[in-house]
Order: sequence, then C-alpha cells, then structure tokens
Amino acid sequence: MTHSIPPGSIEFVKKQKTSGWCWGISASKEKILCSIGLTGATDGGVEIRSIDLRLETKIEIPGSTYSAQQLRGGKLITKSCNHMGRTFLTSLGTVTNPIGTIIHEVGYNGNIAFVSDMAATDNQIAVIDYVEKQLRVFTATGDHQLNISLADMQWPRGVHLLPYEPAALVTDRTGGELRKYPLTAAAKPVWRCRGLGEPTGVTTDESGLIYVCSHKLKAIHLITEMGLYKFQPLLVRS
Repeated sequence: MTHSIPPGSIEFVKKQKTSGWCWGISASKEKILCSIGLTGATDGGVEIRSIDLRLETKIEIPGSTYSAQQLRGGKLITKSCNHMGRTFLTSLGTVTNPIGTIIHEVGYNGNIAFVSDMAATDNQIAVIDYVEKQLRVFTATGDHQLNISLADMQWPRGVHLLPYEPAALVTDRTGGELRKYPLTAAAKPVWRCRGLGEPTGVTTDESGLIYVCSHKLKAIHLITEMGLYKFQPLLVRS
C-alpha cells in the first residue's frame, strides 16, 4: 500500500499541535502516533492521527511522553516521564487507560529521556536501560523475559525489534555504532556497523532495509540487513 503525505504536512502538524513538542512518532496500520509534551509539563500524551496527519484523538498522560506504539487488541506501549517523581516509565496500557501496568521504571539521570528508548512488536517489548546499560525484553503482556548486556557500549540509545526474526538493532550514540543482537540472554553482536555520526533512532522497512538517524550529521543512514552501507547518508533538511 502506498500513501502520499500532502505538501506542508509537517507545518500542519506544528500548527495543529498545542500541547508541546513532538518527541517521537510511529506508524500503526492506518494511524500515526505522535508522542508529545513539553519538558516539565503536565499535559503530555499521545496524538492519534490519520495517515494524512489529521488529528483524531488526544490521549492525555501526565508529564511528557517520549514514545508510543499501538499494537493489536488495542494495546498501547508508552514511555513517559513523571517529572515530579523524576522517573521514566515504560507502560503497557490501552487507549482508554494509557498508563495501565508499569513494566519498567528508571530514575532521573540528567538527559536520560534522550538516551533511553523502547520498541514493541505484537509479541514483545524491548527497553534500553541506560543506567544499567542493558537491553531488557518483555512479553507483550509485560512479563520479563531476559536482559542483554550492553556494558561495552558508551551511550546505548536506540532500539528496534526486527519483525521477521528474534533479534534487535541497538545504536550506540557516542560509540557511533549500530549492532544486531539475537534475543538470547548471553547474546553477542551478530554484526556491527561502525562510523555512524551519533546514531540515535533506528527502524526497518518491509524489505529489511535499515534506517538509522544521525544526530551529528542530521542525516539518515541506509544500511543492509547484513550491516553494510547501502547508500551514502541522506541529508535531512531542517
């Protein structure tokens, strides 16, 4: 299925959004989820928009919401910040009860909101624990499965669960690396792609092509399933 985003759609989002910055964005079938909330605010949450970015629903979550993903059966996975308690929460809930069950909580540590991440499929949830330098994996119902050590990473930042095999992609922002890990307790990297410019977010498309955001270069690296560069970085115009 091919969708066309109308010209000026990003500006449209900026004009329509009133609750603060958009920290993250994810696609779920015919919906777009924007994670919103100004640092220190109490009116953050998730905006659910149609594929042409029209606002349909706003789900309020106290504090700031940094990422969100909707799964089958109405499940909603969110990573939010409770600024009063100085904690960051990964929760498994629904549209009507977004906080639901807290499956992972980590204390405030400077800009930890920008250096921890989460990913989800219909079967699993993965969370980067920056403090302990671990990739923590849970079932879709929030039960803990395993931890993968990221102790030799300088700044574990982004994670993406591969939909077609039990593996995860993890970025090391300061180390300039992307790694692929099998989802086993004593996992070692299957491969490493080095020389990336402060990599942060990571995702894949249906063909298996990997997209990695470069904070330093303001670019997107395109990488093959085997961890090899496919194209030169695509510059993102500001």
